[in-house]
Amino acid sequence: MVQKRRSPGIFLILAGALAVGGAGCRKTPAGPPGADQEVARVGDHRITVAEYQAKMDEQAPVIRARYSTLEKKKEFVDNLVRFELLDQEARRQGLEKDPAVKAILDKVLVQELIRRQMEAAAKATDIPEADLKAYYQSHLDEFVRPERTRLGVILLATSKTDSQAAKVRTDATKLVADLRKAQPSASAAMFADAARARSSDTATQALGGDTNFRTREELAKQYGQAVADAAGALKAVGDVAGPVETDRGLVVLRLAGRQLGFDQPFDAVKPRIASRLQLERRSKVMDEYVASLRKSTKVEINDAVLDKLTVQAQGSAEAASAKK
Repeated sequence: MVQKRRSPGIFLILAGALAVGGAGCRKTPAGPPGADQEVARVGDHRITVAEYQAKMDEQAPVIRARYSTLEKKKEFVDNLVRFELLDQEARRQGLEKDPAVKAILDKVLVQELIRRQMEAAAKATDIPEADLKAYYQSHLDEFVRPERTRLGVILLATSKTDSQAAKVRTDATKLVADLRKAQPSASAAMFADAARARSSDTATQALGGDTNFRTREELAKQYGQAVADAAGALKAVGDVAGPVETDRGLVVLRLAGRQLGFDQPFDAVKPRIASRLQLERRSKVMDEYVASLRKSTKVEINDAVLDKLTVQAQGSAEAASAKK
């Protein structure tokens, strides 16, 4: 029997079908890549999608926007590869055992431990409203403060029955006029000299009439309401008022300074108080945490050696350099 040869066309058709099927198997799956998929490999280290994304997320938004094209993405991966090559070489050279490197690692470890402890404490700490209000009331002077005025005071003692009352008033009026005529640069010294020489106010005479900062209520209590009102009417530092009649005599005033008052209600400062108390409580939690570690770990301090240590004003390297 004579066998018929298969037409070459059959083989071409089969080969084409296999080629199409093989190409279909190599297609990249649709959708975004998985976190564990490999972006690059450096030796045995796999740079995964998750690592790539984590490093990208560390960049500022304006920087991330630059890496939208394939070319720019490859540039970013090249930087990751470069870092990994250097990291692997550093480990091959044993640099992770270098004392300076270990010291830096120790600092990073402690900082991360503190961060995690603080974070846990912040989540667990909820400051009750009553505690916030109690803090506000006990620190009220931080949030509510009346206006305070600093004055120069000259008290010329007299009374309505004093035979010299008219002369005292004339002298007081002249003093006010002279102070107002004086140059601003000389006015303060002139007032202080007059207070030391002529004032009968024992509380301020030696200080050149300086009252320091006082509230309106404090001024009224010390010198009378008329003085407090006159002080409140003064506008600019250096302004002079008087003579103001009081039970003790005539008072000449000079404005030396003014602190504006403020009134911050509880609701306005509540977030600030909460933040402050949160910080205090987190610090307390951290102190307690360290105390617990110290309690469970043997700690010894050699006082004899410590006592013999000397502290140099400059660092040892700086001191050695200075000696040269």
